[in-house]
Amino acid sequence: MSCIFCMIGKGEIPSQTVYENEYVRAFLDLSQAGKGHTLVVPKKHADTLLDLDEATYLELMKAVQLVAKAVDKAFAPDGINILNNCKEAAGQSVMHAHVHIIPRYKDDKISFHLVNNENKYDLKEIANKIKEKYIIKNHSALIAEWFLLYKDYLSSLSSLWSGFALEISFPPK
Repeated sequence: MSCIFCMIGKGEIPSQTVYENEYVRAFLDLSQAGKGHTLVVPKKHADTLLDLDEATYLELMKAVQLVAKAVDKAFAPDGINILNNCKEAAGQSVMHAHVHIIPRYKDDKISFHLVNNENKYDLKEIANKIKEKYIIKNHSALIAEWFLLYKDYLSSLSSLWSGFALEISFPPK
């Protein structure tokens, strides 16, 4: 099965491209929910934003901001929605990570409705559960990244102290 956004990203399918670099392509959405509605997609396939590697995600977000500013200057909308639908239940219809830039105009008839569940959930419990998952999944990666960043620095410090040897390896032997 071919991914339409991969094909657009490679230039295999024509699009009204408004911005492109080695990481992303931004092109007009055929639906034009608002005049200037643009999609920004990474050229590297990932089903959702959650699946993107950090470098690609950062490049995507830089391009989103750049294109959103251009859309804002080009059309002077009353507002802009920058949104991502992550997975089918959230409304994602093309399983390739992408971000919508939707210019909004007074009386444009576009609506997004959020439900107020403030009395339904324990916010402290929810926050703790999210923090726990982030810390458990990322703690080892953060420690490894810290050691890699500071390995040379810490090693150079050890040479300053006579009689003190510092050996750093990660993961531990």
